[in-house]
Amino acid sequence: IIKDKMVLGRQPKKYRHFIKILTSQLIIHENIVTTSAKVIFSLYLKAKHLRKSANHLIKYARRAANGEKSAMNLLQGRVSTDKAHKKLLLNLIPRLRTYQSANFVRVSKIQHHRRGDNAPMVTVSIVGD
Repeated sequence: IIKDKMVLGRQPKKYRHFIKILTSQLIIHENIVTTSAKVIFSLYLKAKHLRKSANHLIKYARRAANGEKSAMNLLQGRVSTDKAHKKLLLNLIPRLRTYQSANFVRVSKIQHHRRGDNAPMVTVSIVGD
């Protein structure tokens, strides 16, 4: 998946941990604002990595809610906090159960740039009611 190269100035193991924490924060808050470099990352993965990670996590949670034990084990390894795990299974999955699309996460650009280094910012949010 991620080669042994620097990713956003981080080693691959630290980058995966960074994405895991960012995804857990997205689940807890349902809406986060971050720089576009963290979200729109196309050098190695050719996709928006945070969006991809969150979509996979929600798919695993839907399978775990149906009683699949392997999905539950994968979910426990990919969520960094118990608070995010509980919120995903108890609040988000019942709300997203009727949502048919595979894209549960929306990424939209913001007009504002970050003060200090003028980095472009995006908002990442979970779709649904």
